[in-house]
Amino acid sequence: MKAAVAKGYRQVAPGWHKWRQEFKTAGEAVTQAIVRASHVKAGMRVLDVACGAGEPALTLLPLVGPKGYVVAIDLVPEMLPSPPTTFTPGSNITFGVADGEALPFRDRTFDLVTCRGAIMHFPNAEQALSESHRVLRPGGRAVFSALGPAQETPAIMTTIAIILRHSPSPPDAAPGLDVYRFGVPGTLSEMFAAAGFREIQEEMFTAPCAWPGSAEHFWRALPDHAWRVRELIENLPPETRRQVTREALAALRLYERDGRLHLTAPIVIASGRR
Repeated sequence: MKAAVAKGYRQVAPGWHKWRQEFKTAGEAVTQAIVRASHVKAGMRVLDVACGAGEPALTLLPLVGPKGYVVAIDLVPEMLPSPPTTFTPGSNITFGVADGEALPFRDRTFDLVTCRGAIMHFPNAEQALSESHRVLRPGGRAVFSALGPAQETPAIMTTIAIILRHSPSPPDAAPGLDVYRFGVPGTLSEMFAAAGFREIQEEMFTAPCAWPGSAEHFWRALPDHAWRVRELIENLPPETRRQVTREALAALRLYERDGRLHLTAPIVIASGRR
């Protein structure tokens, strides 16, 4: 399962960088929710797990100040930001390749561990949380976010749900991985408790995820950053593909105002202290 996820993200990494500003805008509310739950302060040592194109690591960077630092890791090197566009030599942020289920850091290294929207892709999420607990200093905090229920997510119901209705035989995508499993209240916080965290808090909220473009713009970007969606679309016969496009655009336009898509998403955020 881990190999399948890594392969998928390698395929769409160029799209994540191509649409990087749009993704940053759409994910801003979730990033800020993580920042608030993190209680980040100047001088903190931060680890951002599965950072992808760089968030929330880049948002946390100015908050830790010159005496703090941020280490941002991802399993897929192609997903990481390129240094010339994200930081200058001597900056107190480091991007590197590492597995969130086997962190290459000493015990009690960090004050804060964050992970935005990636824990649901971990085959062994419990191990990832245990590793985060291990590398935190006593009193340090971990903050993780995950997707809420798919049926309450307009971006899913107006695109993937329509594609699936027209798909005769959806491809087998990482069997056993339910990326919406943390939408069940208490599921993520139970894993925090099992990993040894205390003072655990969990909330689900509806995050605004405005896409800075039209329905057509969003539809073009979708297969560039979601490999399973790309596979589903590519498996459709040409006429069915055109029909899916018509239906998806009609559904998406219901959320379009002033040249933007005003989408929302249920997001789960859990946090705990070591």
